[in-house]
Amino acid sequence: MGYEVSTHAALTNAAFERTALNSAGKALAIDLGTLPWLVQDPEKPFKSANGAFYFNFRGSQVFGLTPSEYELGILKGVGLVGLESSIAGWLMRGAIREDDGGEVVKSKIGNPADDPFPPLINRFCNHFLDPIAQRPIYGRGFSSFCFWESPIFDSAQWTLGTLEPFVTTPSEWALRRNHYTVLDAREAMWRALTLTDKTGNAIARQVGPYNFTYEELRRYYWASTFRALGNVVHAIQDMGQPQHVRNEGHGLMGSGYEKYVDARARRLSEYKVDGLQLISTKGQLPGLVYDNGYPIPRFTRYSDYWSTRLGPNSDPRYAGLADYSNRGFFTIDSNIGNTAYPMPSPSASNYGRIRADSGFFGISATYLMGSVPDDLTNFLDTVSMSTEGVFAGLVGSLPSLRRQYTLSKRNYDDRANLLIPRAVAYSAGFIDYFFRGTMQVSLPADGVYAIADHAQFNAGNPASGFTKIKLKLANTTRHRVGDGFGAGHDWRPAGGGGEVPPQWQLRLGPEQEVRLAGGQSLASCRGAVEEIVVSSSVTDAQGAPVTSAALVSGAAPQEFHFTFPDALPLNVTDVYLQAAYRGHSAAGRCGGRCHQGHPEPTFLSIFNVTDSTACFNGAWK
Repeated sequence: MGYEVSTHAALTNAAFERTALNSAGKALAIDLGTLPWLVQDPEKPFKSANGAFYFNFRGSQVFGLTPSEYELGILKGVGLVGLESSIAGWLMRGAIREDDGGEVVKSKIGNPADDPFPPLINRFCNHFLDPIAQRPIYGRGFSSFCFWESPIFDSAQWTLGTLEPFVTTPSEWALRRNHYTVLDAREAMWRALTLTDKTGNAIARQVGPYNFTYEELRRYYWASTFRALGNVVHAIQDMGQPQHVRNEGHGLMGSGYEKYVDARARRLSEYKVDGLQLISTKGQLPGLVYDNGYPIPRFTRYSDYWSTRLGPNSDPRYAGLADYSNRGFFTIDSNIGNTAYPMPSPSASNYGRIRADSGFFGISATYLMGSVPDDLTNFLDTVSMSTEGVFAGLVGSLPSLRRQYTLSKRNYDDRANLLIPRAVAYSAGFIDYFFRGTMQVSLPADGVYAIADHAQFNAGNPASGFTKIKLKLANTTRHRVGDGFGAGHDWRPAGGGGEVPPQWQLRLGPEQEVRLAGGQSLASCRGAVEEIVVSSSVTDAQGAPVTSAALVSGAAPQEFHFTFPDALPLNVTDVYLQAAYRGHSAAGRCGGRCHQGHPEPTFLSIFNVTDSTACFNGAWK
């Protein structure tokens, strides 16, 4: 395994706090339609009267699952109870469950056996990626701890849902076993936005024994989106654990760094070394530093968050998190003297030495000091790289490397100070990249979105209303290029052909007659059920049918006319227009969305004065 699941929960919550989802003004949450005033409980945005659900699905096979007490217990350990039903909570639930074990291992881990697609698998065996040693086969990871697993995929393959994550145009792996990939998160979001699947079929309300309303389906698919993204960022965070990027298995006897970091995440007063030696401290261990100001990386490909050197653009930098960890830190099995990796230098003569207190019982230790390069910031951090063993030159029966050099608490503290903030920043950057697509809705040339002749409606038919809307859409997506942080560089246009189905989110008023005057403002007068109406066809401003549209970022807005199979009623109390766009880019399938509130329908009075004459004495004829 990589970091312990409680550490992953804390890392993921810290990452959420740095994303655009949590930014001032909540603009992204507004665009997505998850803003607090659209839900009944802002702390539980995806929960309904029937409880909380999320979906594990493959094509038309959909299974409804409920959150488990296992996840809640992990959150308690890091003081994050109370967030479990929020957006951050759903991300953390996914990050926790990404380390689920199969039939044998789950009994030790304690994770639920609720995967509806048998057999159960050891998910953690697919969390390795070595960007150096096994090129050019995309750093396929393998851990001796998972020797019985077949097949094993590297972290990028497993998480991005493709067998070739680093090629120019990755193709979806339709037979993938992992159903919490970035592709599954994208599909769940599309279903939440449009109530259709990627083939255009309406999603079924019946899911196993449950018959959900469309509002519930929308909420639960949103929960599924963030649940899957939590699984994804778990894999990214493991790229900040050096053993995971050096193909080094680390079971009970080799997980000292992970156990120590987890003890700090949980603020414990003791921890184990190599699964055996129990170390106690005075009071609590110091907490982890999750945000030290490290800039959030901004890339133009999902796979770059793992490795830029393996990508198709021949990027000379080692800018992915796996790149940084691989060349910056030693591990238990690849320490001083091991020449399997060129960096850090395996030669002890390339490091300075200091003698300092080890923190244990007044014993001093000799630390080898070196620099860790960061190709994104172009900065070198000087830290303790390794520790000279206390038995160096004394016990000849011990293996040479283990006898002479080891990793100690100071080494762990120094690397945690660098790796933990980066694991948070890379996770935040990935989440922001997932939601990068944005659009802008504006009025059409006519100046109104929709118009209806009230005189043509039967007052006893409140379902009558607007069947067509007109609007302009502009792609406002911005892709960052340059140094990886997007500062001081131009924006790269993104676009391509894709689908543009908008939909209404609305609630009906209690009146049984179509009356637009004297509307109620009390919350009790809002309908209890949120209804969603998705458009059925689209034309351009000239009336020509549109099956796909090229929305290029930075281009002028295009006008579209949308027809709805069900009318927007005249007695609505609150109306939200949401437009979604799904297209392709070189980095994979992407999408944009916007969410805009609209005022309730309003009278526009028109009367005929063509047969009247105005006289200067004030009389009218």
